[in-house]
Order: sequence, then structure tokens, then C-alpha cells
Amino acid sequence: MRLRAFAIAPALLLLAACGGESDPNLGDSSSDQTTTTTASSRTQSSPKAAPPATPTTSVRGHLIKKVGEVGGVRDHLGAHAVDFTLTDVELTTDCGGSGRYPNENGQFAILSFDVTTGINVDTSQFGNMFNPNTFSAVTADNRTVTNVATTATYDCPQTDEAIPDRFAAGSNYSGHVVLDVPMNTTAITFMPDSNSGWEWAIPAS
Repeated sequence: MRLRAFAIAPALLLLAACGGESDPNLGDSSSDQTTTTTASSRTQSSPKAAPPATPTTSVRGHLIKKVGEVGGVRDHLGAHAVDFTLTDVELTTDCGGSGRYPNENGQFAILSFDVTTGINVDTSQFGNMFNPNTFSAVTADNRTVTNVATTATYDCPQTDEAIPDRFAAGSNYSGHVVLDVPMNTTAITFMPDSNSGWEWAIPAS
């Protein structure tokens, strides 16, 4: 089933702008502005809400996210189904495994995610969403590496804390995805289906 990508950050900004707290400078008679006391000349202006920001896409067509920003997918009815946040990216040549299987691309990228599922959502259609095979690495010379789920990644102890293959509705999860990426990786892409995806820039090693 096709998943529709969306960016939640603009929505959060709108909620903040429409919250109960008002700007302390609006209508403040102690400000430096000159006011007229006659009722006929007194006017009041209302602040205009900024238009929602348009999600930025990469040259690969993915929504660009920052570490710590929320992304997610909706179900076929348009309801929020799965929200996720990449909270941390650790790059290391030693993930703490047995060492029997050396990395093939140069280093490990250990991704930490927080995942929240919507209430009353059929989550069966989003199973195995965070499989390592749905991720790729992009190098400094703009080369996309898809073979990031190597044998070495499954030897890393962080895979014992992987995100579950199946979700329950109205639930929260935290877990890791371990990738085998080149040393000059500058971005990680995430495509749970072939039509939509997300992208995070990471520091080059």
C-alpha cells in the first residue's frame, strides 16, 4: 500500500501560533507607539498569521528533516497513522559486536528513533516499516548506497533493541536501526515504500 509522506513541523508551528498565550507587546499602552485617545480615531490592528511553511525536498525528492524533527505517514483515510522522530545518529567503526563480521562499507550508523502510532488506526499495513532495507546512504559525491543492511549490522548489539515489526494502535516505541555506510556518508534516506521518503543530513566522517 502506498504511504503518503507528510511533514508535521509546520503543523506544530501553527498550533504554537494559535495557542492561548498572546504577544505581550500587542496592545501594550506602555510601548513607544503613539496612540490617539479619541474613540473615532482609535484603531486596532490584528497580527496576520504566517502561512504554513512548505516542506523542503532533496534532489532525490525526499522530505528533508533535521534530527529531532517529527515526520510520519497517514492511512488511507487521512488519519495520522505513524509518527516518528530520528533522535540521534551515532557513527562508529566499532558497534560493540563480536567482530566476526567486519563492516563492508566503512562504518556503522546507529539510528535512534521514537515512534508513536495513532489511535484507532489499522497498523497492520505499516508492519516492518523500519526494516534496515528501507534505508540508504548518500555519499559526498552524491552516490546512493542501498546495500546498508549487511551481515555485520546484525552482529551489533543495538539490533537487540530494534523497532518492532508490528505496531499496536495508540502506542509509543523507541529503538535502533543499524546501517553499514561509507565513511563519506553525508545523508541517510528512509523509504518505507517506493513513492515517498525522508532524508537527514549527517556530518561527514
